[in-house]
Amino acid sequence: MKIIILVLIFGFYALIGFSQTVEKVTLPECYDWAKESFPMMQQQAVAEKLSNLRLQQIDLQSRPTISWNA
Repeated sequence: MKIIILVLIFGFYALIGFSQTVEKVTLPECYDWAKESFPMMQQQAVAEKLSNLRLQQIDLQSRPTISWNA
């Protein structure tokens, strides 16, 4: 009796596992979904401008300065 119950349980799980359909997803679709779900990807141009301004600021701070005391 226990064997019959185990066979029925495993058979039920096998039917559930094989009844699922698999949808193929392409790499461009994954990129599109990532851009939609990650808000910084939508603001990529703004982030690039900000990083360029920060690099310019660091560059200007590292240059020597001349001060005139009269």
